[in-house]
Amino acid sequence: MGMASLSQPQTYTEATPAKSCTNQNAISIAVQAVNDKMMWASEALSMSHSTGECVQLCELLKTCAETLRALQDIQH
Repeated sequence: MGMASLSQPQTYTEATPAKSCTNQNAISIAVQAVNDKMMWASEALSMSHSTGECVQLCELLKTCAETLRALQDIQH
């Protein structure tokens, strides 16, 4: 049942400069996507009159803020 792939140990090596650059690019793309989602949620929140929708949008904004903090920690 697919156990063979779990039994092989995985090794991790330090990122090469090219790999590091690729990782930084991926993080930058993720940061931009999260920023875009925060802008969308902020605009939707300002137009919403539904309490339930406001709560959901606030949760989304909180999650986005936490994600941005984690991505910034990875970058530094």
